[in-house]
Amino acid sequence: AHRWDAVEGRGDLQSPRLPHFFETCKLVFAAPEFAPPQRRKKDMGPDLDVLETAWVEVEPGGLLDEQLLADVLQEHADWVEQQRPTLESGASSYCTKNQAADVWSIGAMAFLLLCGYPPFFAPARNAILARIHRGEVSFDPPFWSKISEEAKSFVSGCLQHAFWDRFSIQEALDHPWILRLADSSPSGSMFASFMLNLRRFYRTSLIEMYSAQVLAGKFRREDLQEFLCRCREIDMTGSGFFTASDLRHVLTALGFPEIAETISTRFLQTFRHPGESYIDYMALLDSIHLRQQRGFEDELWRHFQRVLRSNGRDVDAAPAVLLEDLGLVFGDPVVVGLLMREIPESPGLEDASVCHRLLVALRTECVSREVGELDFRLLCSLLLQHLKSLC
Repeated sequence: AHRWDAVEGRGDLQSPRLPHFFETCKLVFAAPEFAPPQRRKKDMGPDLDVLETAWVEVEPGGLLDEQLLADVLQEHADWVEQQRPTLESGASSYCTKNQAADVWSIGAMAFLLLCGYPPFFAPARNAILARIHRGEVSFDPPFWSKISEEAKSFVSGCLQHAFWDRFSIQEALDHPWILRLADSSPSGSMFASFMLNLRRFYRTSLIEMYSAQVLAGKFRREDLQEFLCRCREIDMTGSGFFTASDLRHVLTALGFPEIAETISTRFLQTFRHPGESYIDYMALLDSIHLRQQRGFEDELWRHFQRVLRSNGRDVDAAPAVLLEDLGLVFGDPVVVGLLMREIPESPGLEDASVCHRLLVALRTECVSREVGELDFRLLCSLLLQHLKSLC
């Protein structure tokens, strides 16, 4: 924890939040049968039946995420009920499932130690869960180009999606790679390369979180596109990665030299581990976009509350907006300005016309659902969907 002091905030540049790092660490090693379910927004049309991408907030100083624990327990109970015929037949057992989950976690840890990043890393909680539930494991060059086939075989055997297809504990212990490591590695210590990879991963995670938080408040829509184009120009092999030094050069070229300098002084010079930090620039872009969307929602809700309170409405009971109040909030110039900010400048898109079309769409949604109000998060998702269709 003392290393975190090196990356605390300076001036108006925000720093990454340690709880998010713990949240990631808790999820990336979870077996799919124990991982929390993905939360989906139901019945909102094909474009909005998407994963909820909000970060889970954890109280400072607390590592127990009660909602996460509840989700895990509920998922496990549902799984046991679904598998009851198999369990009662004697083909498997509760103990076997728990041991298989441990084997999965060992495989995920081995993956991290070998290459320097976890197998199911992503910028947000539900994106991590989506990759876990799909069982996406790949040995990407150049990170795995010098890793032995035996090591890859061990990791693959541990990370089989179906728990009955994974190595048993004894099979894992008897794997040739493990036996060779046991014969050759010093007693009681880890390979130096393992520790180096852990340190690189920690440094890379800090850089990605810091960059995403700061750039979410700085990037415009056109900046995101320009950032992606420059990343792809540097990534000539199409690997999806570039170095932290490349990130600094891109940010400087885009007109953000102060952020590039902060990355250098706070991370690359503070954490002087040999080797480069490799950044997944698509994941970084996703993280920036998600944070911008969450910021949009929070700002919009603040102004919704202001407008509704000024008209005598009670908005403290629940974050929802009545159908009859939609006209009030869409008549506020600040709310209109926020909505129009989400649309690139285009001829023929006037404020009044956009607001009218949004109101019609939201009222139609209420009628189809036979409800008189919309949950604010659902309302924001619908707004963003319809704003996107206007671009």
